[in-house]
Amino acid sequence: MGLRRDIRFVTPGEFLSVIKKTRSRPWALDGGLEPDPNQVVVFPGTSREARVSTKRTRVQVGDRVTLLTAGGGGHGDPGGRDPEAVREDVAEGYVSPEAAREVYGVRDV
Repeated sequence: MGLRRDIRFVTPGEFLSVIKKTRSRPWALDGGLEPDPNQVVVFPGTSREARVSTKRTRVQVGDRVTLLTAGGGGHGDPGGRDPEAVREDVAEGYVSPEAAREVYGVRDV
């Protein structure tokens, strides 16, 4: 599982992002699915919004940056996963009901 971190600046300064795997996806094994690449979004939701990798960015009070990490690649065909385990993942919030249906083939969630 990847994570999302939203940063809001309370003082002016610089934000330095140093991150890899922003263009290519993490590897999956044995038929698993690859997650989206890592992302750093500076000034999300504004006219200055941009995706960056390694970059130094001037920021002001109230500016925001969103970091989205990829998480790990999948292992094995998701269609072969135990449906009850998928239902538990939905209940825990790890998998959306839409992904349970579309990716794992579990319709009754």
